[in-house]
Amino acid sequence: MAWVRDMGVDTGAVMRREKTAGGLFAARRYAEICSYDRRSFPPAVVEEMRASHPVALLERPGELEAWHSAGEVHLIGDGDLLTRPHFRDAVRAALAAGAGGWVLVDLSRLCFVSAGCAGDLLRLIAQADGYDRVVVR
Repeated sequence: MAWVRDMGVDTGAVMRREKTAGGLFAARRYAEICSYDRRSFPPAVVEEMRASHPVALLERPGELEAWHSAGEVHLIGDGDLLTRPHFRDAVRAALAAGAGGWVLVDLSRLCFVSAGCAGDLLRLIAQADGYDRVVVR
């Protein structure tokens, strides 16, 4: 996204557009890759764009990100030996809320899940209290 600076485009306007672009991805026929060069933007801009971008992209292959909302956790990336503690913590945090009803653990955007992470997921669900149902997608 260094073109923003190079062309003198208002960073705030680009950020507003990025935050409201979610509808473009609804039909799954649209792709866009935005890479904010950490040398061209202040850390606050890069972090805000990372957190609010309609489609979460990872910094590099092999990482794991977790996005939490009420009654849901969405895991993105790889659940493997290196990311297993983060995987476990994200699932545990979602299940610890104990909000009743049901909770969603969304694995649909994982590229890989190890047997260790899968086992942790099953153990954590078996130990979860306060839910009628745990849905794993």
